[in-house]
Amino acid sequence: MNKLTKKYKVVHEGTKMVFPLTEEGDNAEVFPAVNATAVEFDTYPEAKAYVDEHNLVYEEPKYE
Repeated sequence: MNKLTKKYKVVHEGTKMVFPLTEEGDNAEVFPAVNATAVEFDTYPEAKAYVDEHNLVYEEPKYE
């Protein structure tokens, strides 16, 4: 099981991000699902470039 510890994390399944990328980042430890792609970065611009390059999107969950 991989543990992500850097400030900026991108976890996605296909083109859908599991959680949004923010400029503030976070210090949370994240354990991505086995079927998810997970990448971590030291800076926001690096993470944002990865998101843009792979056309990743985050959609707010819809509760009805």
